[in-house]
Amino acid sequence: MKIFVEVDNFRAPAGYYFLPDTALNRIGQPFFLPDINSPLTAFPALAVRISRLGKNIAEKFAHRYIDAVALAVVFRDENMLRSLQQDHHPWTAAVSYDGVVNQSRWIPLSAETPFKSFHATVMCNGNPAASFAADKLLVSPEYLVSKLSEFHKFCQGDIILTGSPCGFAARYNDCITGSLNGEALLRFNVK
Repeated sequence: MKIFVEVDNFRAPAGYYFLPDTALNRIGQPFFLPDINSPLTAFPALAVRISRLGKNIAEKFAHRYIDAVALAVVFRDENMLRSLQQDHHPWTAAVSYDGVVNQSRWIPLSAETPFKSFHATVMCNGNPAASFAADKLLVSPEYLVSKLSEFHKFCQGDIILTGSPCGFAARYNDCITGSLNGEALLRFNVK
């Protein structure tokens, strides 16, 4: 399983990176901060799940490859990331930690509940941290499936995080919760 993370999809598409399956934390399990000196930033995003094998998928058929949506939070070390980018080094050290992706349970997509109908709210310690709507994404999940499948073969269970509107500081003992369309689906602690 691969996890693709779109870096930004609300202001300007800025590319993507991907993570191994060890980056996906079990639902409800705490995220353990890695032993690094700089703070991490949490980025909430809507995730879509790939439902079948595919390569070079045309955008008009991409909806057939997406079967569910979830709310996810991914963490990055922004200071280290900027330093690595300036030195033209790979991003891995700043973005790839075990359990760095925390997600809610999957909600099946259908004609009655299309991707664009979802609105997410994320709270940190009971305070609003982010609120965003799927219809505000600059590029759709179908477009992402089409573009990513030019270079990568999708397998059943692969995940695409469709982009985050903003990040917020994550600190020890924070409690992060989130909801989709008003339904509480995500809750985990930072340890």
